Amino acid sequence: MPPAGYLRGLDGYIRRHALTDSNSRPAKDDHTLLLLEDEDLDPSLIGVLSLGRRADGNGWHIDLAAIASEHQGGATDRGQPFSTALLAAAYEHIRRREITNPDAAPTVRVTGSVHRDNGRARAVLERNGFIGFIQDPNLPGHLIAACDIATAPGTST
Repeated sequence: MPPAGYLRGLDGYIRRHALTDSNSRPAKDDHTLLLLEDEDLDPSLIGVLSLGRRADGNGWHIDLAAIASEHQGGATDRGQPFSTALLAAAYEHIRRREITNPDAAPTVRVTGSVHRDNGRARAVLERNGFIGFIQDPNLPGHLIAACDIATAPGTST
């Protein structure tokens, strides 16, 4: 579980820096920042997801995904959990970038890491198609898993 105030601090960071930082990256990084907002809610920023192409060129990696503490456990007006809506938007973004012919769609994987003690985050990834959790070789104390975009929940071909 993130420390108290972490997500509120994240909200402030996103509003002050993340959009500018993401927009200033070179295009070759193909980095994307997705925000889930609802103007009728307070605070209106529900969650954020940052993703980019993997350094090895083999798919995409979610760098950061968070739902503001005030909205954790919440759902869209259609009943979809906010965390699922955020991941579905990421999947759809990747599909639009990678899959031009659905009949001959390549295997496109997205990876994500979670701290080994963050059971809630791992459960969200598992519910949204991530499998094969193993020790992340780049982040001590973290597990990494992958999801095939073609079979990800909430996506269509």
